[in-house]
Amino acid sequence: MNADAYLQALGYTHQHTIQYQNTRTKSEIYAKGYSCVILDDVDFKARAKAKGKEAPDDNIMRYKEYTAVQNALLKEYATIFRFLNDDPRLEDKLADLLNPEAELSFAYKDSRFDRSHVGNSILEDRFEKVFLEAFPYANLGYLKKEKRFSPVDGNVVFIDYVFQTDKHKYAVEINGDTYHNPEIIGKDRYRKQLDKQNLIFFHNYKLLRFSTENVHALDEIVENLRWLVEGKVQDLFTIPSKRSVAFKEITHKDLYAHQKEILSDLSEERKAGKNAYLLHLPTGTGKTHIALCDVLDAKAEQVLVLVPTNAIKKQWLYRKKDALFRKQFSMTVMTYAAAVRNPDDVVDAGYDYVIFDEAHHAQAPLMSQVLKELDAEFLLGLTATDERLDQKRLEELFGEYETKMSIEDGVKAGVLSPLRVFRLQSNVDLSEVRINGKEFVNADLEKTIRIESRNELIAQTLQKYAPYFDYLKAIVFCVNINHAEEMQKQFEKVGFNAQAVHGKASDKKVEEAVDAFRNGDVQVLTSVQMLSEGFDAPETNILVMARPTLSKVVYLQQLGRGLRKAPGKEELYVIDVVDNYGPLGRPWSLNSVLKVPHYRPFMNPFQPREAPKEFLVYTAFTERELALKEIDVHTFEEKYRDMLSVEETARELFVSTGTLHGWMKKGEVKPDESLPFGRRQIHLFHPESLPGIRKEKGLKERTEETLKEDFMEFIETKSYTFSFKIIFMFAMLKNVDNRGSAFVREAMEDYRNFYLDRIKRGLPVDRPHCRYTKENLQDDDYVIKSIRDNPFEKFERKRFMFQSKDLDTLSFHPKLFNRLEKNDIITLKETLKEHLEEYYAELGGVDTTQPLFQ
Repeated sequence: MNADAYLQALGYTHQHTIQYQNTRTKSEIYAKGYSCVILDDVDFKARAKAKGKEAPDDNIMRYKEYTAVQNALLKEYATIFRFLNDDPRLEDKLADLLNPEAELSFAYKDSRFDRSHVGNSILEDRFEKVFLEAFPYANLGYLKKEKRFSPVDGNVVFIDYVFQTDKHKYAVEINGDTYHNPEIIGKDRYRKQLDKQNLIFFHNYKLLRFSTENVHALDEIVENLRWLVEGKVQDLFTIPSKRSVAFKEITHKDLYAHQKEILSDLSEERKAGKNAYLLHLPTGTGKTHIALCDVLDAKAEQVLVLVPTNAIKKQWLYRKKDALFRKQFSMTVMTYAAAVRNPDDVVDAGYDYVIFDEAHHAQAPLMSQVLKELDAEFLLGLTATDERLDQKRLEELFGEYETKMSIEDGVKAGVLSPLRVFRLQSNVDLSEVRINGKEFVNADLEKTIRIESRNELIAQTLQKYAPYFDYLKAIVFCVNINHAEEMQKQFEKVGFNAQAVHGKASDKKVEEAVDAFRNGDVQVLTSVQMLSEGFDAPETNILVMARPTLSKVVYLQQLGRGLRKAPGKEELYVIDVVDNYGPLGRPWSLNSVLKVPHYRPFMNPFQPREAPKEFLVYTAFTERELALKEIDVHTFEEKYRDMLSVEETARELFVSTGTLHGWMKKGEVKPDESLPFGRRQIHLFHPESLPGIRKEKGLKERTEETLKEDFMEFIETKSYTFSFKIIFMFAMLKNVDNRGSAFVREAMEDYRNFYLDRIKRGLPVDRPHCRYTKENLQDDDYVIKSIRDNPFEKFERKRFMFQSKDLDTLSFHPKLFNRLEKNDIITLKETLKEHLEEYYAELGGVDTTQPLFQ
């Protein structure tokens, strides 16, 4: 049965045909009551016909017309489901969408960006201005940004904005032509776009689409928005009723002594001509308040605050209200990802004071490049840990700095909550869990940690001591999602209200769980990464370290979730779950962080010989546990942090790990340390040993200064097992922006289309044993994984490229890309063409006149 007949059988009647200008694309409109179905016949060849023309709008559909047609239909219909006329699953999708009891099963993966880290684009900024212009009584609290919809198959869909009136719920998509015009994006991407749209209507939202042209025509879109929206817009911005959120007004009154001292230092540093400063203080010691007071001292007018996540962004927005109320300066709060996505806008905005929150992220390549281009009068970095997971130091951006207050100082000064530590000994053996050089291998850790007896021990311990607390608010840090959900069930078994929070949960579920925790309705949160940075619940009085970590950075981030003081909170109790680690893989604990080598249950770590808490006398603990005992506080990271793994050493030497292993096997290169670890050994090298290895093996030193020379040399070697590196490099060069970055999915499309074209023309896709079948190449995830595992990894290993996971981009190293001149790019392409023609000479040849190679 064709689509027309199927819709008529469902009671839909054909209303009319929309023929778009300058194109063969048309839409058939069907209706039944307040429900509308659109069937599209799209001229996907229009893009090819328009390519190279000076005025492509004369050859392809104007996206403004497309959005206007759909928006107008919303005045007549409550729902608009839209499909390609030749969608092979059209009948199944209609059956699902038109059944109010259905659970949608089609897949849509919106993974261009990690949306928890995304700030405003230029178009989004303009739309927010349009919204406020259209509804003058409203404010941005009437808009919810990045609304998440979660189908049952686990994939996540995000929409730019949602708002509601007393009559309807509205969703808004701000669409650029390049990524949304069906004639430009092609059939597969357009079908996914429609799946996303249909899901939104299925959830009873009326979806408004606005194009680039729409949002730039201010008067027109304001009037159009008012016409489209029925009813009075309602305020969505709410604060949990049981929790009062009150920040101190920005003032110099009632400052702690350390805050006054730091503000004085900042003033003196500026007078001395210094334009950057790193403020390194433990969580809970008032870094944000110091920063805002210093903004006033510096008489700044335009302030930019850069943050890693939307959760931290919300905290700054609360403070922004105080700042704007004083009307002394204007403050923009933006995520790192937003700044990196729109670097020119950030650089050109004229900020005179920049606050970089969680400054240990500042050395990330893309972010550090933006910071160096900013011409602000002052840059202030805020961090509770000046150490990075990649061990890069921060002096390059902030200059020399010193720690102004330790955790012990903060506790003794009454700024931080007093501490108690309890070491919960399990019988789990981690001695054979592998280490990847810096951290436990997560797959091994999961198999070992996720056992019921360990989970029961943790839950029963909290149950045992709960009666001795006035209230109990515990955060349990877990290995992964499965571990967090299993821990949640264990806590529920022993009578606690518990919730698991992790990245796969919807935004709404996470927000509800966190609010319930703050309000006291939930006593225990089991967390995977979500609460280790930026989470604010000062009432937290128990932290359970159920996830062993070799990283001090990670441990301190977790510890920081409980250090803040709060009314009614006497002390913070840290429960370190102590497993059997063997002689080497000792993770961090509170004792090792504070360098306290003695322990008694629930002791104050700064007064180890103090009598234990009185309630311990009445528990089933034996006298042995009341005794002060000595423990080893030296961690794996402390002992070996400056040494290089085999992988890191190979990268420094500019050779493969296989080559280095070969030299080691022959005894030609010897590691400085070989540590037994289970059934294997960990080999480590001192950085000071590398010059000797280079000399012995005739290797030249490779630095950032030699990147361009090394890159061109690497290309010239013609080391090709398959053609992947050549095609990947052409795909990168075609899609790269002016800062050397390309979106993974855009590069992937050009990459796989080369191989699909060979299959279509009956040519060998590559050498024998290549797994690029038509089926594999049509699987987005397969192709992306293949690119990352093979061609990209070869360039990353040589430090020519790196990946930004939060932006879903692949990027050239900034120092390499900045040194590649126009003639270098031409030479590079010509060299790669020669290599490609030589490679495929006996495989049916290759047409290097294709657009990909130009």
